[in-house]
This record gives sequence, structure tokens and C-alpha cells, in this order.
Amino acid sequence: MVIDLCWLPLISPSAGVRALHEILEVCNGDKIVWGCDTWTGEESYGALQSMADILARVLSEKIDSGYFNMKDALGIADGIMRDNAGQWYRF
Repeated sequence: MVIDLCWLPLISPSAGVRALHEILEVCNGDKIVWGCDTWTGEESYGALQSMADILARVLSEKIDSGYFNMKDALGIADGIMRDNAGQWYRF
């Protein structure tokens, strides 16, 4: 099973923060992907910025609390934003 956070950051950033905190506590970061499903370049850029903000906020809070170290957090970020989709969807 894979969790795709595609629209959550745009619909509700605060729900995105809460959800990502909880998802990272109950499953591995390698089961999370983010994809962009928008119509225009401007929407795509906004969606990317929203997801990047949520990801940075959640991972920095996890690092500050000692839940993750910096190396693990960076690996999770790379996975969610790039590597995991290729692994799960085999492209």
C-alpha cells in the first residue's frame, strides 16, 4: 500500500501537517508519495511549494523532538518528493 498526498497540502495545509506527522509514526517513509495533479504551471508551482512547506515543517519538528536525525529526515524527504513514486509505480 502506498499513500499519495497529492491534494492534501492544497486543500488543507494544517490537515497535511497533522496527517504527515501521524503517517510517519505508523509506517515507513518509503510508503509515502507526492504527485502533482494540476492543470497549469502556476498551480503546479503552488502545489509544490505547499508540499515542500509541510514536509519541511513536519520533518524539522521530528528532528527537534529527536524522532528522526537529519540524515534520516533528508532521506525521507527525497523519497517522498522523488524516489518512492518510481519504486512503487515502477518507472
